[in-house]
Amino acid sequence: MNSPLWSIATWRKSRAAIAKAVRRRKQKFIAVSCHHDIIEWLQPDWIYEPAGDQLTLPRGSLQRPKIELEIFRVHYPAWELFRKHHYLDTNLNRLSDLLRGTLAKHPGRVLGLAA
Repeated sequence: MNSPLWSIATWRKSRAAIAKAVRRRKQKFIAVSCHHDIIEWLQPDWIYEPAGDQLTLPRGSLQRPKIELEIFRVHYPAWELFRKHHYLDTNLNRLSDLLRGTLAKHPGRVLGLAA
């Protein structure tokens, strides 16, 4: 019986754990592999292929843009904007604490609501 050293599930869990540790420690991480099938799991910022001397930027940029969020406490009527989009239930306890998130550059555009 032939079995890969690591299963797909193991690769995915490992990628998530590595990514979490690298971000938490504010480190940089470079993976080297001859396997293209790990690109989807690693979700790299860049890929260099020496055989063709080609640099690819799958995400479009080497730097992630800064995003500034503004979070505000809002009252129950704000729920009406989100009610029809909630995947479980359209009812919400009227005593819930609600937070609305917007982009600092576009304060009128609501990104989300947390209850």
